[in-house]
Amino acid sequence: MGKLIIGTALMVLSFNTFAASVSTTTTIIKMYTYGEDSTYHNDMVIKVATPLAGCESGFWLKSTDSLASKNMSAFLISAFHANSKVYFAAYNNQMWAGSTPAKYCKIHSVGLVK
Repeated sequence: MGKLIIGTALMVLSFNTFAASVSTTTTIIKMYTYGEDSTYHNDMVIKVATPLAGCESGFWLKSTDSLASKNMSAFLISAFHANSKVYFAAYNNQMWAGSTPAKYCKIHSVGLVK
């Protein structure tokens, strides 16, 4: 009985985690970052050509993500300059606090599409 309860709980948690992740392929039309004198020090905000439902304003990358994983920032900047298509995977339950009620979803992975 205990194993059944634990198994059911893990299944429910995995469905909730999966449901919070969304993805799309689109181009970047605008990018913003914030200086050290702001509340959103080094956060990156990305507006895209075709936003997802629930992420209507675009995507965002936390300052600690962009500092610890410079590859993600480099991918985004190169894609913007080359006007390349970008694969975005993001959490639609982790909105950027810097622009309420705008809906920017937190990026967890990106890829370039040729």
